[in-house]
Amino acid sequence: MEEKGRESYPSDLTDEQWEEIAPLYAEMRNCTWSKRELTDAVLYLVDSGCKWRQ
Repeated sequence: MEEKGRESYPSDLTDEQWEEIAPLYAEMRNCTWSKRELTDAVLYLVDSGCKWRQ
């Protein structure tokens, strides 16, 4: 698993889940942020129901 530098959440992807969806990001340009971290953030928001910063 890549180093996150933060506590993991129950909504975070497992390594196996990430391996399955990582190819979907293949054509995305390089980002400042980790694609896995961005995906985990969206899953956290969906799971917890909290609002994205307005």
